Amino acid sequence: MPNSKILFDDVKRKIRIQYSGLVLGIFTWIFLFLYHTTLRFSIHGLYDTYIFSSIRYFYAVLLYWVPIPLLHIFIVILAICVTKFIRGLVLRKINITTSILQAINFAGWLYFLFYFLWGIHYFRPSLSETLKLSQVIQDSVILIQEMQSVTDSVNAVRERISSDTSALNPHRIYKSDAHHIAQIEQKILNSWNIPATQSIRIRKLKPDGFLLRFSTAGFYWPYIGEGHIDGGLHVLQWPFTNAHELAHGYGITDEGECNFIGLMTCIQSHDNFIQYSGWLTYWKYLYFEILKQNIHTGKIIYGALIPGVKNDLKEIRQNNDRYPDILPELRDIVYDTYLKQNNVQAGLQSYNQIIDLKLRYDKTFKH
Repeated sequence: MPNSKILFDDVKRKIRIQYSGLVLGIFTWIFLFLYHTTLRFSIHGLYDTYIFSSIRYFYAVLLYWVPIPLLHIFIVILAICVTKFIRGLVLRKINITTSILQAINFAGWLYFLFYFLWGIHYFRPSLSETLKLSQVIQDSVILIQEMQSVTDSVNAVRERISSDTSALNPHRIYKSDAHHIAQIEQKILNSWNIPATQSIRIRKLKPDGFLLRFSTAGFYWPYIGEGHIDGGLHVLQWPFTNAHELAHGYGITDEGECNFIGLMTCIQSHDNFIQYSGWLTYWKYLYFEILKQNIHTGKIIYGALIPGVKNDLKEIRQNNDRYPDILPELRDIVYDTYLKQNNVQAGLQSYNQIIDLKLRYDKTFKH
């Protein structure tokens, strides 16, 4: 009888282990459905204030000071687990049914942890709702007026940095810039009642061009609580991309909102170089939007740039050309689908919402 009880307990333990991830995955899916439809506003404040802030505190206290990127440790651990799994399957130490259960269990855990650690923010109130931004009809007249204003800002900041018309090639200390950017962004988000008090590490990722070959300058990895910037990114793009990924770290999931926060962070800096990175990136979004409407107008506006800015844009383009895209269509389909399934209805087009948010913010707070 004791042996039967031991055997029964062992079977229950194995079932709990093999099915725990599946159960958590199903629970997460049901919770997200309810959260999106009925619980969105009531639970968001609780999660953001207590759970997510505690997660960020844990990262800041225990993991922020790790000298090497946590992504490397994550990849090593994942590789060990996958190798062990494949080895057991090949040597037939585990049968097919058990291996399938283990794979499902692992996937369920990843799915649960993704949303628990960060992904639930995809269903948070939008930034425009939080800030109660006024509506703006984005017609060609407003776009051109904004473009002219931003062109003036780009030219002015570039002149303050250097009157030399050749492309800038500044030698910047990345860590000091990142610390300064983080201080500004924390101040901005806290003023908007978005908790942003803990330190977040944004690492430069090697090898150079690994992300750029997938048309990506950076990304945030929720499992380790760190953001990453491609090491091959042109130095003029560092500050804006850093601020963008930092916003992800504070729970902003929408790409357009992160772009907007990145812009606001950069242009509020006292450092002309960081300001320039923000204005130049925003100028490019406006420029390509106007080109889609009227190529002739776009060419006229481009002609209003001073030679130094034009050479900087050329240098950035040449740097990016060193890392040609790998399967760009597939990347766009996968990421667009991912965003839309996570409540970002605009998909990849959400990046361009930086324009709408900037116009609405200016109308709300500057008039």
